[in-house]
Amino acid sequence: MANPLPEERNASTLGRNFKVGQNGLQDAGSAQIGSTDDAGDTATATTPSLAKLKRYFTEARDLTQQSRTNALQAIDYYDSDQFSGVELGKYEARGQPVITINRVKPAINGIIGVTEKGRSDPRAWPRNPGDDDSADAATDVLRYIADFNRFKRTKQDCFLDMLVPGTMAALMGVDDDKQVTITQVRWEEFFHDPRARRKDFKDA
Repeated sequence: MANPLPEERNASTLGRNFKVGQNGLQDAGSAQIGSTDDAGDTATATTPSLAKLKRYFTEARDLTQQSRTNALQAIDYYDSDQFSGVELGKYEARGQPVITINRVKPAINGIIGVTEKGRSDPRAWPRNPGDDDSADAATDVLRYIADFNRFKRTKQDCFLDMLVPGTMAALMGVDDDKQVTITQVRWEEFFHDPRARRKDFKDA
């Protein structure tokens, strides 16, 4: 199953950040890796070639093909599309209406409802006595960032991606106006190191 490419996204794979666009993969980071040669001089690793970046993406796409297929099936079940083509054909041949009792969607929505009911606004706590004013200022900043990005909605959308297709991701950055931004990355637009073992991809 081919993975649909986004118009432009930043993603993390194999320890590097890349931008996926219509023209292929481009390195989105400027970090350099330092090393010491025999003479003790520090050298920097060059940016990976375009061929290597494409290979990273192709490997991630191919090695996660089964999991993406399973994710699509999970979305179908959530959307009450729970019968195969063969099963639908048998129902049609018998003249029997298709009746789907969806027990998946209410369970997922119930979990989301519980988390939404127990949510709270961002809050910074003072670490040391006398830090109350600093904590209040930090709290105001956190709540402004959350309101500016409509974080409650973004968090809910990401959580739904985690519960149904099984992967959620978001990009945090700073725009041209120095505003902190939080943007959801749709699960089908996100690719990762297929050899990662941690659920948060910290070992990617």
